[in-house]
Amino acid sequence: MQEQQNTSSNVTGDGIRMAEEIGANLIQMENIQLLPLGDPETGSLSGNIGHGATSFIFVNKEGERFTDEGGRRDDMTLALFEQTDNFMYMIMDSDTYPEGTELNNFGEHINDLVDAGRAYKADSLEELAGMIGVPEETFLASIEEYNRHCPGGDLEGEPDEFGRTLFTDAEKKNNGINTAPFYAAGRVPTVHHTMGGVEINENTEVLDTQGNVIPGLYAAGEVTGGIHGTNHLGGNALTETIVFGRIAGRNAAGYTR
Repeated sequence: MQEQQNTSSNVTGDGIRMAEEIGANLIQMENIQLLPLGDPETGSLSGNIGHGATSFIFVNKEGERFTDEGGRRDDMTLALFEQTDNFMYMIMDSDTYPEGTELNNFGEHINDLVDAGRAYKADSLEELAGMIGVPEETFLASIEEYNRHCPGGDLEGEPDEFGRTLFTDAEKKNNGINTAPFYAAGRVPTVHHTMGGVEINENTEVLDTQGNVIPGLYAAGEVTGGIHGTNHLGGNALTETIVFGRIAGRNAAGYTR
């Protein structure tokens, strides 16, 4: 079984603190990006049973959907903060895990997550409702209403009450959440990305509080601030790290060609 990731000792902003101590200007430190997909114990994104927004729904402890699962990360997380205990369950069927040995995005087997108690697996939706302790009638009604908007449903192609437009592809074997076994996993809000950090120019040179270059100090990646605005788009952070990392490395090494 894959070892559960513990984020408590990961990045803690040491680079930002060190740069600030020598006069670096900090920008957009008030902006962070949240995700509604944290492990309830660690905040890690590991243990996430979902693969794409077309394959799952979120329900709260009352068994009710409460947001567009294909929407903006900040909108989903703010909606989760309004739910009981800031807690939700991700719900999906066997479409993504037909054998149970498939891997999630962290290289974890779904069966291992179930065995470790980090996910639930049931042969019926009624059984799953009992496992996670949500009202069965409400839970079934939430899934039934969602399925109506999926390919083959009587409201196919129409946005649901939350404005969701991403539903299972018609070409897939299963449409909606209707094929056993069924899966659930608890999730809570967690910090995903920090938009704030040290201010740099186009050469990745760090600027001081007066807007002047600090000689010999270059920065790239999440230690920098102001690159993404208040909410970065998925995939942009990796591109930014590579592009600005290359610029910083070349300049720091004195590469001029």
